[in-house]
Amino acid sequence: MAVVSMPTCDASAWDGAQTSALALKRSRSLSRNDDATRPHSAAALPLPEGTEPELSDKHAARSSSGSELLAPQTVDDTQLHYAALSAPVAEMSASAPCYEPSSHPVPAYTSTLRQLDLRFCKGVRNYSLQRLAPKLASLTVLNLAGGLRTDITIAKLAQHMFQLRRISLAWTSNLTDFGVSELVQRCKSVECLDLTYCTQIEDTAMFAIAHNLRNLCALSVAYCAGVTDIGVREVMSACPQLCVLNVAKCLRVTDRMRKSLEQQRIVAQCDSFEPFSIYNFAKKQQAVFPKPS
Repeated sequence: MAVVSMPTCDASAWDGAQTSALALKRSRSLSRNDDATRPHSAAALPLPEGTEPELSDKHAARSSSGSELLAPQTVDDTQLHYAALSAPVAEMSASAPCYEPSSHPVPAYTSTLRQLDLRFCKGVRNYSLQRLAPKLASLTVLNLAGGLRTDITIAKLAQHMFQLRRISLAWTSNLTDFGVSELVQRCKSVECLDLTYCTQIEDTAMFAIAHNLRNLCALSVAYCAGVTDIGVREVMSACPQLCVLNVAKCLRVTDRMRKSLEQQRIVAQCDSFEPFSIYNFAKKQQAVFPKPS
């Protein structure tokens, strides 16, 4: 009978092999899942002392006062968290004219960040925006175009952004009438709303806009196939300051309604896709044809 002897192995060599195997397995799992390289909550990430996330991309810019942030498309949750919390902090007064203390809780402290551009930033998740919403209460301009934002995210942000004046949700295919309704019911000072290519928007959202945004001067629902003459007529009649109502490629808006808009000196088509271009058109239109106060 043959006896087979097992090869001997030094204990230290065996431990080293196990360590190498675990390291290889961990590196492979991290490469397959990018989210594993950052925490589930940006607020829980302690930043090492003396280090700051880089926002020095050629497309990123922050004003000297810290009130404006144009984020690169590669920005992630941690960088947004730092940007929001690193802006100067100011105490908010409950007597501020933009707030209604009886119906809305006012945060005691908030960031002084006024403008935030996160268009097409895939690295900023909806959960992080919801967590940071109380810190963004002083925003007046917000661009979330193309960011795959959900109705719940927009509703959470709207609970705090009572000073908001301009917001772009263009190319947000997940947005529905519910999200728009939640936004306009709370942010009633909005003057410019961009819903270009929000393909799930219908007349229900148009009615909510008409009944809440009395100061609206520019609205874009271009490429929204669910919008009809009924919703357009409601907004046109209920918003006295309206100068631009972009209904380009809205298949259910008739030529007759477009002519009605033109008769009211309201621009019915805007071909520019630059951020808030409809707002600039509205201001030019107001300069030529002033609206009654």
